[in-house]
Amino acid sequence: FMTDEKPVLSTGAEVSSWAGNGYDYAMVSLVSKFDYSWRYRYFLGASFRQDQSSRFSPEHRTGNFWSVSGAYRITNEPWDWVKSIKPVFNNIKFKGSYGYNGTLPSSYYSWRTLFNGTGRYNSEHALSQSFRGTYDLSWEKNKILNVGVDLGMFKDKIKITAEYYRRKSSDLLQDVPVS
Repeated sequence: FMTDEKPVLSTGAEVSSWAGNGYDYAMVSLVSKFDYSWRYRYFLGASFRQDQSSRFSPEHRTGNFWSVSGAYRITNEPWDWVKSIKPVFNNIKFKGSYGYNGTLPSSYYSWRTLFNGTGRYNSEHALSQSFRGTYDLSWEKNKILNVGVDLGMFKDKIKITAEYYRRKSSDLLQDVPVS
């Protein structure tokens, strides 16, 4: 660097290396939920979520996700045969849900090509590509199914839950090194 005492650029200190980093990230979400119960027998639920993330390019920032659920508690029916099993089975509830959600990439800037400024070429500072961005990168999508039954026996002294769960993912997000 030059000063009044050293008017020639080469007489100053020489930068041996330079580096830096910083991260900036934003996310906005809108969530809505609906639940309904009729006579503590029939249950319905629905939810909707919209997320916007700076981890995606402007054209792919928005993800819309939803789910629906339902349940039926047969032990609250007024039928005679239900009343006859209540000393043993005080709670029998069938339930199920289906939904759709999304996953963010692990990197803050997966949609941008990134460069390292720590290299040298012919004794000069150089940039090297450290990550190749994917501008069309979008949300990883997960479809989730869950069905099951809850049993309560002997005034809930014994509780049993059996469930089946399935998750199918598409548009998987994975970081791949450049070299």
